[in-house]
Amino acid sequence: RAVADTEDGLRMKSKLQELYDVRQAEYETKEKAYGSAKAELEKLARDGKTSQAELRKKYGALEKKAVELQQAGASFRREMQKTENQMMFPILKKLNLLVRRLAAKEAYDVVLNREAVPYFRTDLDITDRIISMYNTSTAEGDSKKKDDKNGDKKGDKKAPPAKPKAPARK
Repeated sequence: RAVADTEDGLRMKSKLQELYDVRQAEYETKEKAYGSAKAELEKLARDGKTSQAELRKKYGALEKKAVELQQAGASFRREMQKTENQMMFPILKKLNLLVRRLAAKEAYDVVLNREAVPYFRTDLDITDRIISMYNTSTAEGDSKKKDDKNGDKKGDKKAPPAKPKAPARK
């Protein structure tokens, strides 16, 4: 849920849906072409006007189209999975960093995925806090990028280095 509810996750879902729609349309076009070729071949076989040798040749070509269609479907699924994984990795990486940060700050010993636990008190669920932290940090990152593009160097001011402490005396 955390990935899907972040702003980046929603953008990712939208991009994946766009890609899916394009690829699905391409696949459906190939599927319709196969269906038309199959119907035409069945019609030729029923008419009895085409020689057996010609029918076998056409059936062979149709089988080849069927294999290509199956391969296209498998390729489509692999491409979608690969793209989703590539888009999700940076989101998961950042979410895990935020979970670690919150766990350290709040002194949690263990943070578990909701699906791994059959029951827990809802007040212990940190999902909404992590999503909020993620979206806030993303928004801050976006505003810093905008400031840098506009030449605003507010974030560039650094505090002077701390004076080194003298070693403890015994």
